[in-house]
Amino acid sequence: MELLKTETMSDWNAPRLRDDQVWYAAMDATSLIAIQTKKRDATTTYQRGFLELEKCFEGILEYAEPIYFKLTAGAIN
Repeated sequence: MELLKTETMSDWNAPRLRDDQVWYAAMDATSLIAIQTKKRDATTTYQRGFLELEKCFEGILEYAEPIYFKLTAGAIN
């Protein structure tokens, strides 16, 4: 069954909904759940990637910071 946009403007206050209205509502809700799930998964993946990148930079800084201070200490004095 195709999702018809005309259903968005049908009478949703009717005492009994038509089968196509019920189907439209079900597909609408299912789509929202799917979108929310994808959004959550993408956010989790992004956050995980960001944390890994942050760890990488922390490791680089821990390694490079003493070298930087050694090099700049001679320049400052």
